[in-house]
Amino acid sequence: MTPSPPPSRDATPFATCWTRPGALPWIEDESPTLAEVVARLEAAAWRGQVTGPHGSGKSALLRALEGPLRVSGREPTVVTAGATHPKERGVVLLVEGFELLPPAKQRAQLRRWREEDSSYVVTTHAPLGEVPVVAALQPSETLVAALFERLTAERATPVALDDAVRSWRRRRDNLRDVWFDLYDLHEKLVRPERTHGLVRTYTTPGVQR
Repeated sequence: MTPSPPPSRDATPFATCWTRPGALPWIEDESPTLAEVVARLEAAAWRGQVTGPHGSGKSALLRALEGPLRVSGREPTVVTAGATHPKERGVVLLVEGFELLPPAKQRAQLRRWREEDSSYVVTTHAPLGEVPVVAALQPSETLVAALFERLTAERATPVALDDAVRSWRRRRDNLRDVWFDLYDLHEKLVRPERTHGLVRTYTTPGVQR
């Protein structure tokens, strides 16, 4: 049997283009609020880390901080870990994928930022002792439901919210795996004739995994 072609990005609401880091919006329905994060950053001399497991919304929070930081008089710049970045005074680097760097490179980068007197917010899976935690994210069932509704608002799927909740209760801290589960289920229900496996991957430009 000839393998069926992969689905288009609009064929499923759970394709990685819709669920990859930074693609989903920040939903401010739980603590901390954006105002609280900015206040903590200011108190920490504009240096901090956002911690949380895979898919907890770290990248979404970084991007949501751009507006509030500008209001506070700072200039946010989103960069990927390991990439070159501006050193102008007043710039706050919003660093995606920092948790993917080896520990030695993390320490070296933090040391350079200290020497350059740079301001930054990095994403981490576990707190780095030398950087203040400005937000510790922990996904919840409420968040899963809110994101599921957003993902399925414009793209039809036979997958139900109950399916998402069951996956979440099984996966718990890894929201990213919930979207993989729902992608698999969507394909199984819509395209049962599929004969080749599904490729699951996320990449962050400039960062080796």
